[in-house]
Amino acid sequence: MSSITDQIISRLKELRDQMRSYGLIMGAALIFIELVQFMMHNNITALSLFLIFVVKVATMFIVSYQIVKRIKSEFFTTGMSYAQAFSVNFRLFVYGSLLVGVFSFVLHRWLAPNYQAEVIENTMNYMQGYLERFDLPETQMGYIEDMVEEIEEAPVPSPLSAMWGIMWGYLVWGAIVGFILSFFTRDKDVTPYGKVENTES
Repeated sequence: MSSITDQIISRLKELRDQMRSYGLIMGAALIFIELVQFMMHNNITALSLFLIFVVKVATMFIVSYQIVKRIKSEFFTTGMSYAQAFSVNFRLFVYGSLLVGVFSFVLHRWLAPNYQAEVIENTMNYMQGYLERFDLPETQMGYIEDMVEEIEEAPVPSPLSAMWGIMWGYLVWGAIVGFILSFFTRDKDVTPYGKVENTES
């Protein structure tokens, strides 16, 4: 019994170490997303916003799916339940958000201290240009004008605030990605405890 317990503990430690390693890969993917947004922040258009969103979502889903499938083949050979798949996926984003948070702080604090101010200014210019190009109803026009005014009056986030905002944002994305992907990475005949259900009538 002691030998079996030691083996289980050893495998759990190995899984924990592997999760950290794969978490670094997820963190690198999230940093890639932030770099794409950084490179395109001076050219805010409807097309660029759409492209950023597509790259962001595709990167998170593809990287998450590949990592969870690999972890499943290495540690869940008897099957993976939905809860286990979600837990693995979300933990990847926990580790990844820590890494991208550090990157964000360095970026906003030293590499590009005016980044947030430029994003705000470019966003305002885009929204004002949007108002000028389209003949919008008065209700919608007033709504957008109120948004522009709120952006103008809001203080520029500090590097620390930006870091926390990005980390929390990716944790929310982790929950969303995990909720969806777990349907595709789970084994339908496995319970949350990893035991195969008896499907015989």
